[in-house]
Amino acid sequence: MNYFKEMAEEAEQKKIVEELPCWVNKNNASFVAFNETERLRTERLMFINKHTKTINFRSKKSYQISGREVARAVGIAASTLLTTSTYSVKYSKYLERINTELEEKKTQRIAKTTKSKSRGPIARNKDELVEEVKRLDAKLKTLETKNVIEQVEQAINMLHPEIANILILNQTRKTANISHIKPKNK
Repeated sequence: MNYFKEMAEEAEQKKIVEELPCWVNKNNASFVAFNETERLRTERLMFINKHTKTINFRSKKSYQISGREVARAVGIAASTLLTTSTYSVKYSKYLERINTELEEKKTQRIAKTTKSKSRGPIARNKDELVEEVKRLDAKLKTLETKNVIEQVEQAINMLHPEIANILILNQTRKTANISHIKPKNK
């Protein structure tokens, strides 16, 4: 079993060495800094994919990689990593390219979530909600008046025809005299 694990690890190391940029050398801190930067890059990408709100990206250290952070993790001085070594210029460009990529991913993630209206009223602004409430109130009032009219018409239809005629006539005359009506015998 150990034989296969060792073979897999060797193949993985060869693959990593083949993918290394030209400025990375296994004999100095550039190799360790490169590996740490890649680890932090995957960590930041996971953070970006996990969070959707703008407030989560308030501080840049949550989605960007600083040279000081890499230097601290590797155990060398930040000035050595970023300015005085032979690989410093290329490493700085590499770090800048990664941070630009992370910034773009963050922007895409935020844009994707703000475009989506799947969250219902939460995603709308106050003005839209106020307009909808006004529209729904007006619709409710018209439905209430329509309902009242239908109920009155239904009550009149259920009345004896003579009583309905008298009520309608008295309504036009604005008098209410129904004393001459006799109840219907059943």
